Amino acid sequence: MNVLLCHERLIFRHGVDRILILLGKGLHNKGHNVYVMANHFDEQVIASFAKKSIKIPIESIDYINLNEYVTLWLEKHYDKIFNEESQPDIVVIAGWPFFPSIPFFRKKGCKVVFSDHGIVPLDGYTGGQLETLKKLMLLKKEYVRFSSAIIGVSNFIIDSQSKPYSRGAVPLFTVLNPANHMELKIWNSSTIESINANRNGIETVRKLKTQQKKILLHLGRWETNCYKNSQTFFDIIRTIKNSKQDCALLILAEEDQVLIPEDLKNNIYPIGYISDNELIDIYHEVDLGISVSLWEGFNLPLAEMQWLNKPVLAFNIGAHPEVIVHPWFLCNDEAEMSSKALSILNEKGPDAITIKKASEKFHNYFTVDRFVNEYTGIFEKLSLMDTDYFFIIDVTNATKDPANTGVIRVTRRFSKQLQKYANPIFVIWDDTINSYVLPTRAEYNQLGQYNGPQVMHSEFISSETDRIPLSHLLPLLRYKKKWLLFTETIFEENGAKIRDFAKNNNMQVAAIFYDAIPVLYPNFCKEAKIRENHSNYMKGLAECDVVIPISNFSADCLKDFWSKNSIAGAELMVNQTPGECGDSARIAELQPTGYEEIKIFCVSTLEPRKNHVRMIEALLKIKKNHPELQWTLTLVGNRSAGALNIADEIQEISNQHPQIKWLGVVDDQKLVNLYREATFTIYPSIIEGFGIPILESMWHGKPCICHREGVMSEIARDGGCLVTNVLDVNEFAETIYQLATKNELLIKLSDEAINRKIKNWDEYVRD
Repeated sequence: MNVLLCHERLIFRHGVDRILILLGKGLHNKGHNVYVMANHFDEQVIASFAKKSIKIPIESIDYINLNEYVTLWLEKHYDKIFNEESQPDIVVIAGWPFFPSIPFFRKKGCKVVFSDHGIVPLDGYTGGQLETLKKLMLLKKEYVRFSSAIIGVSNFIIDSQSKPYSRGAVPLFTVLNPANHMELKIWNSSTIESINANRNGIETVRKLKTQQKKILLHLGRWETNCYKNSQTFFDIIRTIKNSKQDCALLILAEEDQVLIPEDLKNNIYPIGYISDNELIDIYHEVDLGISVSLWEGFNLPLAEMQWLNKPVLAFNIGAHPEVIVHPWFLCNDEAEMSSKALSILNEKGPDAITIKKASEKFHNYFTVDRFVNEYTGIFEKLSLMDTDYFFIIDVTNATKDPANTGVIRVTRRFSKQLQKYANPIFVIWDDTINSYVLPTRAEYNQLGQYNGPQVMHSEFISSETDRIPLSHLLPLLRYKKKWLLFTETIFEENGAKIRDFAKNNNMQVAAIFYDAIPVLYPNFCKEAKIRENHSNYMKGLAECDVVIPISNFSADCLKDFWSKNSIAGAELMVNQTPGECGDSARIAELQPTGYEEIKIFCVSTLEPRKNHVRMIEALLKIKKNHPELQWTLTLVGNRSAGALNIADEIQEISNQHPQIKWLGVVDDQKLVNLYREATFTIYPSIIEGFGIPILESMWHGKPCICHREGVMSEIARDGGCLVTNVLDVNEFAETIYQLATKNELLIKLSDEAINRKIKNWDEYVRD
C-alpha cells in the first residue's frame, strides 16, 4: 500500500508531527511504502522511514493564503511527482495547509483520511494568530466532509468537531494516540542541540532534588490567557507553598518566555526545550505532573508521563477522561487540583492497588503497536470500500413496523452492518410532497429495534412538526456517486415518482427483491391492494440499475415474470440472505440431546402460506397415534393483518393443548434462547423467497424440517434439513415423528447444521 502523509511541518516536539511520524515509521515497518509531503521537515528523521519526501516551497507566500497555494501547486506538480507505481492509495491529511487539497486527491483516485487533532478554542488569541485560527475553522468545516474517512484522536474530538463538521457524509473512527513513543527515540540529542544549545534541564532537576524540594512539572506548552491556561499554575504553586511544602515548578520554555511573579522566583524554573532522552529522565525525577489546560483533544504529555508510572493531575475536560489512568486524577476546579496535589506530595493519594490495576490496563492499551494496527485496519477497510459511493436507504416501513418480519429484519440488520463501513442516510418517502424526508427520533427508535441501525448524526433527525427534506443534505454529497437502495417492497404508485426523484438528483437505484408470491400465489394474499401492487412493483424493478434477489429461486421468478411481460429487465445479482441470528455466536459443537421432552420451535408470521395449521394438525396426529411421546411446540411470529383468523385459531388450539404455546413477537435475546433450547425446528411454509428461519436454525446447530419444493429445497441441499411434503399432513407427521424418535438422525442433521457454510451479515454487506 502506498501512503502519503501530508502536514505543514514534521519537526521537533510538535504533537501532531510526532504522531504522523510514528504512523509513518509503523507503516514502513509493516512493509508499506510511505511518502511525506510538507512545507518543513527534519530530513534525517523522515529519511528513516519515507520512500520519498516532497517539500513544497512556500518562501514567498503569505501564511494566511497557504492552503490555496498548496492546492494550486499540487495541481501543477502532482503528475510529475507520482507515477502509476507510486500513486498513493491512502492520503493522510492532518490539517493546514492541505484542506482544499482533499477534493483534489479524491479526484485523483486516492482515499483521503483526515487525521483530526481538533482546533483549539479561539478565546485569548488576537491579531494574525486569531485570523489564522478562524480561517482554519472555516476550511475544516468546508472540506473535511469530502474525506473518505475521519480518524479522531479521541471521542471528544469526534463528537465535538469531526461529527458536526463532516455532517454525516464521512465514516468516523477514533484512534487514541500511543504513550510509549518516547522509547523509540525519534528525536536524538544532535537534533535538539541546534534548537536549545544550553541544555541544563536534568542538571537543574537533580540539583533541586538535593535540596529536598518536591518537584512539579507543567505539562505542555507554556501559554497564558488562552485555553492552555498556564497562569493558573502560579496560584496552585502558591497554595502548595503556603501549606509549608517546599516545591519547585519546571516549565518547558525559555526564561524570556515566562513572566515569573516576584513571590515565586525561587519556585519556578524554565528549563527550555529538551530531547526525549532528557525529558524521560526528568519525568522519572519529578514528583508530580500537572496540566491546567482547559481544552485538549488528547494531551500527549499527559499520556507520556503516565506511561512512566508518574502521577499526573488534569482538569476533567476534553479528552482527559479518555486518557487519564484513573478518574481520581481528574479535577473539577483549581481548588480540587491544589488539594489533590498536596495529597500526592504528602504521599496520601489513592489506593496503590487500585492505581496499579488501572496502570496495567493503561500500559496494555496505549502502545505504538496498537495505534499503528488500528490505523492500518482502517486503511484496509477503506481499501475494501468505495468511499466515492454514498448510500441512501428507504426505510419507510421499518420505521413503523413494531415486529421483525423477514423483510424488515433484512432492512434493520443490513443497515446496522453497513454503518460499520459507511454512513448511510435513512429516508422515508413523503407522498404529500413527493420527496424523501429524514426520520424523526421516534421513527429512528423503531428502526433501531431488533439489532437495527443507530442514529449516527443528530442533524439527520427530523422534528415531529418539521420534516427535513433529503434535498437539504444532497449538496454535501456532490463529490460522491449516490445509490438509493430499496431494502423493502415499495408501492409502485410511489415507485415511478421515486425513480424520477432519484434520476433528477443523480442517484443510481438498487433494490433487494424478496419474492413473487402475491403474483404466483394470489390465493395466499388476501389483501387486494397488495396483490394488485406486486405485479406493478415487479415491473417497476426493471427500471432500477440493479436488482438483488435474495435467492436463485427468487431471481428465476423475477426473470420469468419479466420474460412473460416482454420486459427487458435490469441487471440481476443474487445475494443470498444470511443466517446469522441477532448478535449470538454461532454454535460450533454438538449440543446434548435428551429425549425426556422434544422441544419443537417454529418462527414465522401467522399467514396462510406459512402453513401453521397443517403443522399443528400433523403434531396432533402424532399425539393421537403416539401418546407416549413427550413434546412441546413453541411458536413465535406476529399476526398478519390479512389473516387474523389464523392467529385466533392457533390461540384456541393452544388453549386446548397446553404443550402448544404461541408467544407472538419476542425480542432478539428471547429468540436466541428459544433456538438454543429447541431439539429441532420446523419451517412449514409452502412458498418463500428465501426462508431466513431455516438458516437461523442451522446457525444454532438445530436441524430444521421444511418443504421439499421451491427455495426451501435450495437451502436444504447443503445439509442440516429434513425435507418433506408439508401439504400432506400424514407425510408431515411421519417426518416429524422420525426426527423426534431417531437419535442418530438428529445427531447427523445437527452435525451437518454445525458444519455447513452460513453467510453472516458482514459477508452479506460486503457482497
